[in-house]
Amino acid sequence: TIERSDGRTFSVEFMAQRAIMAKMGEMTTAINEKHHDDGGCDGWEISAHSASAPDHEPYQGRQYSDKEYKRLNSRLQRRIGTLSCKHIAWPIKLGVDSPQWTDEQLAEMNAKERETKTYNGNEYNAYSATQRQRELERRMQKQRANIVNLKKGEGSKEDIAAAQAKYLKTLYQYRDFSKQMGLSPQME
Repeated sequence: TIERSDGRTFSVEFMAQRAIMAKMGEMTTAINEKHHDDGGCDGWEISAHSASAPDHEPYQGRQYSDKEYKRLNSRLQRRIGTLSCKHIAWPIKLGVDSPQWTDEQLAEMNAKERETKTYNGNEYNAYSATQRQRELERRMQKQRANIVNLKKGEGSKEDIAAAQAKYLKTLYQYRDFSKQMGLSPQME
């Protein structure tokens, strides 16, 4: 594990994945900036996707001039294309490139994303459901690592059986939650 300056501890695997994803985001941004400059573009369109984080939802699917995009992105706590953001900013020519989404389509998408479903007495919208799903995945990952360590000789048969039962309980909860929320399990 790796302990951060804020006292939180993360697995090496998580931190490696986060570092790779951050570099992928930087690479995608650099490529799109080059296409922007080479293509004589003067604006950006931010992609739209389901289960968008609340801090990015108002901006997705919209077009911005270079100046507006730079100002917007500098004010966001999580800039577009960074820190697990799934949005991509595509270079465009304002007034030439039509937006991929109409205002009506974006409003419909956002309204659907705000619809909630109840699971075990808790309300989840699309974004919070995916966050809960990630939480359960992290819990299962830790539980699997614990089982491996116990099997390496650090635990009794009873300890291993108890750890496996705890993992299976979380796995069943994960599968049931994913099904009830209409989410695809992402075991990988």
